[in-house]
Amino acid sequence: MKEILRQGKSTSKIIESFMAEHNLKLDEFKFDVVEEGTGGFLNLFGGKPTKVMFSIPDVSDQISKFTKGVINKLNVQYSDVKITNKDKTYFVEILGVQDPGFLIGKDARLLDSIQHLINQMINKYERKQIKLRIDVDGYRQRRRDALMDKVSAIAEKVKQREKSITLEPLPASNRRLVHQFIEKDKDLRTMTIGDGEYKRVVILPSSGGNDRPRRPRNNNRPNGQRNNNRSNRPPRARNERQDGDDKNSKADRTSRLDKPIRPIKSENSKRTERTPRSPRPPRQQRSAAPKKAQRTAAPKSEK
Repeated sequence: MKEILRQGKSTSKIIESFMAEHNLKLDEFKFDVVEEGTGGFLNLFGGKPTKVMFSIPDVSDQISKFTKGVINKLNVQYSDVKITNKDKTYFVEILGVQDPGFLIGKDARLLDSIQHLINQMINKYERKQIKLRIDVDGYRQRRRDALMDKVSAIAEKVKQREKSITLEPLPASNRRLVHQFIEKDKDLRTMTIGDGEYKRVVILPSSGGNDRPRRPRNNNRPNGQRNNNRSNRPPRARNERQDGDDKNSKADRTSRLDKPIRPIKSENSKRTERTPRSPRPPRQQRSAAPKKAQRTAAPKSEK
């Protein structure tokens, strides 16, 4: 418990100001009036203020309260909750869990969710950023030791094969451990790939940007020459011709361009000859053409 002493003119005003300062309700803290104040002579001289001692839960007590409340909601049996503070980080150890596999979950995802939930609750309650780590019966420490052993073996393989190796998807805390472990070795480096909360870490040699090592440079050769088979050949004159170069000469190219291009005929391109059609008359002439006279029947003669 954390004790705080406040003083003022009256008890009610001291309590109201304390609740507003710490954002607390009346049932979330305890108080004790240490000394009643007096008004003095004519409320002007010789007066004494009222002193009140407040007792509020510590951060560790509040974390323990939130943790126990969440575990009880999950109907998980446990014996105790141990909290330690080290380097401004609160480590919460849940001891004596009957079913640790249920509380941990696959790849510790349920345990990470519980840790995130309690961390948000305590940060909102304390109005400041607090780092929190929750473990169940030493699971995270065992997981960390196993991960470091695996990363050490993979690092040796990368050095021998000189090829990169990609790890399985890991949370941010485990990826940080891998990066810190590989940073100690100057022959290796790491990079992160993927999206989302669980990403992959690639361990690769630090000799080059790809898996293949760089070829050593030949420092004995003069500047401007390439280290290949053609460097030993004598320089070739610009107007010198060799066998087979006549086809690529300028005269041959111009002569080939001057020749007429013959069209390529195929069997599908042949068309049957058709008789020419007579031109159609203009539209005005067609419209002006006389219509055929309609025959009218002659009236029958009356007999």
